[in-house]
Amino acid sequence: MINKYKIEVFGLVVELEFMAGSLKSITFKEPANDSNAMRLFAHLHGAEADIIKRLEQIDGKVSKIKIQSQQQKIALWCELYKMQYGIAYKVTRADAGRVKNIELTQELITAFFKSKEWYANEKTIGRYSTNYNDIKRRLLEQNTQSSSSKKATNYGANRQSNSNQQVSNQQLGEALFRRAKD
Repeated sequence: MINKYKIEVFGLVVELEFMAGSLKSITFKEPANDSNAMRLFAHLHGAEADIIKRLEQIDGKVSKIKIQSQQQKIALWCELYKMQYGIAYKVTRADAGRVKNIELTQELITAFFKSKEWYANEKTIGRYSTNYNDIKRRLLEQNTQSSSSKKATNYGANRQSNSNQQVSNQQLGEALFRRAKD
C-alpha cells in the first residue's frame, strides 16, 4: 500500500511516501538547511508506523495525504493485486479513465478481491469501477453487521442452546409417555 504524509518538523515541510511500510521517497516542499535536514534524517529509520510515531513524539505536525492521482490509484491496485494473486496486473489504457472519479482504498480493493459475488469473478479495474457503488455498499453492510453481530451472536447462542434444551425435554417427555403406555 502507498501512503503519503505531510510532515512539519524542525522548521521543515516535507512529504514522505511509504510503499508497503517502507520509506520510498522524501520531498522537501521548502528549502532546507543542512542541520535541520540531518535532524530529520536521524528519525527516518525503521517501518512506517515507527517513523510516524517518532515524528509525532518530537512534536512534528503529521498529516496523512489522501492518494489522489490516477497513477497512484493504479499503483495501489497493482500492488494489492500482486500481493493477492502473486502475478502482476496488466494495466490497460482504459483503466486510467476508469479510476478517475472513484475511490480506490486498500479496504475497498481487498473487499472486492475477496468477494464471491458474480460481478467480482473478473478481478479487473473495469469490473471494480462498474460495480463501485455496490462494492462500497456491501462493505458498509459488512462493517455494520460485524459491529452488531457480537451482540447478536451471544443472543443467538443462548437462544440456540435453549431451543436444544427444549427439544431434549420434549423428546424425554415423549419417551416417558410411551413407556408409561406400554
